[in-house]
Amino acid sequence: MVTVKYYYSQTLAKVADALESCGSGLIDIILSAPSYTPASLPLTRGTEMIFVTDDVEAQSRAIMELYNTYAPLRDEWEKKNNVKLLYPNLCTLNCIQTAEPILRLDDLNGKKVRAYGALTKMFELLGATTLSISGGESYEALAKGVVDVLSGIPFLFARALGAWEIADRLIDSGVGTYSCVYTAMSLDTYNNLPPDTRKVVDELAIEALDKWVEIVGESEKTDVEFFISEGIKIYRFPEEDYNRLRELCVPLIWEDWLSEMEEKGLPGDEFLTKFREATKKCEAKSTYVNPFDYAASIKSK
Repeated sequence: MVTVKYYYSQTLAKVADALESCGSGLIDIILSAPSYTPASLPLTRGTEMIFVTDDVEAQSRAIMELYNTYAPLRDEWEKKNNVKLLYPNLCTLNCIQTAEPILRLDDLNGKKVRAYGALTKMFELLGATTLSISGGESYEALAKGVVDVLSGIPFLFARALGAWEIADRLIDSGVGTYSCVYTAMSLDTYNNLPPDTRKVVDELAIEALDKWVEIVGESEKTDVEFFISEGIKIYRFPEEDYNRLRELCVPLIWEDWLSEMEEKGLPGDEFLTKFREATKKCEAKSTYVNPFDYAASIKSK
């Protein structure tokens, strides 16, 4: 029998040290994200590339497909960090939250925007001023006028974050999924389990991803219905705005990561090609319903 003991609020290790602590065996299983340890998971960060997909199920299944079939990615986890990726925890569509009457991308010009990573460059290209503020501090920053707009918020977290109480607009940013949260296990812990127990872990990891797809899908539908009942406006910019945004950002932002991978001697271009192909294939089989599509379907009834 395997028993699990939970440690909350970074009591075993700080979030930035979780991956290293898991690899060393201090922690057996972690929930973390590549953005906390970018130098340790540089190739994996390619799964967080903007403008690849707005289907979080396809993104997650593509990650697992490459982890199981593409040695450079698997080696980054297992040989470099001594951890085994169990499954991605679906982190959904990136959205914008604001009380400002922002109807077009041009309306972001001159606004103060909470942003991070690649989103920082994107909003600056649109003429916004960006500030780096943690998710936990973003509500207060918006309430006090430190920022006019919140970005980097997955739709799945928007209700819990609570900013909807003071920001009645939820807008599709257009960048698609922009994060990868994952559950991983110490490779030593995994290898030291009896064979029959390892088999159970492998089976449960597959089942967990399927369950995440189900939970996230139902949760977002419930949240959409809640937001609409509270008078929150859920909408997209015109399609031509997203086309212009992609043309503006993709060459610059993708090139930053690709150049970094080349400097590190990593196959960034090959990985990104394979990841996009796997994502496209997984999209065709996906059951995920985009929350903005679901909101539009409710409004059309």
